[in-house]
This record gives sequence, structure tokens and C-alpha cells, in this order.
Amino acid sequence: MARLTINLAAIYTPADYNTRPLDTIFGNFIDAIPVIKYCTENNKRLIHFSTCEVYGKTIGSFLPEEYRQDPKYFMLKEDVTPCIFGPVEKQRWSYACAKQMTDRLIYGTQ
Repeated sequence: MARLTINLAAIYTPADYNTRPLDTIFGNFIDAIPVIKYCTENNKRLIHFSTCEVYGKTIGSFLPEEYRQDPKYFMLKEDVTPCIFGPVEKQRWSYACAKQMTDRLIYGTQ
């Protein structure tokens, strides 16, 4: 009988990841490593819930106001849209970066 592992652990509220960046990084990346490793080593399926936060901002976020009305600047095209995160000193990006690293780790084990 196949066993299934579902990973629902996350710190995902701005109130938390703005004030607890290390807990956010540990809870969303570091703590997920043993689960991913276990599933990989034991040939177990893992269901991992990602977030749109891993895609960062679209280029439209940085354009002058007159261009912000055009939806093409806010469209996300996975293979061509640049992945733009905010500066390191802005703690709100700790969540997006930790989740993206988890997604990349899972993808890398396939």
C-alpha cells in the first residue's frame, strides 16, 4: 500500500514573516528538508502546497504610473517573466524566498 505524505507546515501571514523572519525561513524551508529527504529516500509521494509568492513581483510593479493600467505588464509568464523579489532588508520577502527554495528542492529531487 502506497503511503502519502502531505506537508502543510508554513508560517504564511505578513504579521509573522515581517516580525519573525528566521522562524519564517526555518518553518518554510529548513524544517521541510527532513520531510522532503524522507519522502525521497523512501519513495514516498509528497504533496506540497506552494504559493504565488514564489513568483515575486511583476515588472509592472516598477513602472511609472501611466504604464500601470496596461495588464500586459502584470501578466505572469512562467518561462519569460523575470523573478523579482524585494531587497534583503525587507523581511516580508523571507516567506517568498523560503517557499521558493522548498519548491526548488522538491523539484530537484524528482
